[in-house]
Amino acid sequence: MAKAVQKIILSASRDIPFNKLVLSQSNVRRLKSSVSVEDLAEDIARRGLQ
Repeated sequence: MAKAVQKIILSASRDIPFNKLVLSQSNVRRLKSSVSVEDLAEDIARRGLQ
């Protein structure tokens, strides 16, 4: 019997003052140097935004 896929429910966004935000190295996006912006754009065009 197949299991039903549980949907993710996001909570409502809230305003956070900029002075309360903290930089974190664990939250930095990293890109492979071999991947160009054009490659990423093609990937998004192919797969779409989910």
